Amino acid sequence: MNFTYLLTIAGFGLGAVALVWPGFGRLSRRALFATVGLLLLLTAIFDNLIVAAGIVDYRWALTLGITTPIAPIEDYGYAIVAAICVPALWHLLARKNGKK
Repeated sequence: MNFTYLLTIAGFGLGAVALVWPGFGRLSRRALFATVGLLLLLTAIFDNLIVAAGIVDYRWALTLGITTPIAPIEDYGYAIVAAICVPALWHLLARKNGKK
């Protein structure tokens, strides 16, 4: 079985979210959606520039074949995982250190 980019981000993303799940409930949904939206916009801009410049290349056979317009759609998964995991981890660490 080939590990496609979608399987990679799904496995990594589910594992990361599972680790920070206790901190997820403390997140403001409004702030979370704003953060996800902003990261998706920045990913759409800069990921395409990076691929167009040739800094990053992909084995296109391992992608879904959907691009936006140059970068594969799977790259947006990393932005979504980061937008969820970073603030959730922040809340977990703050709670562990006795803050909040």
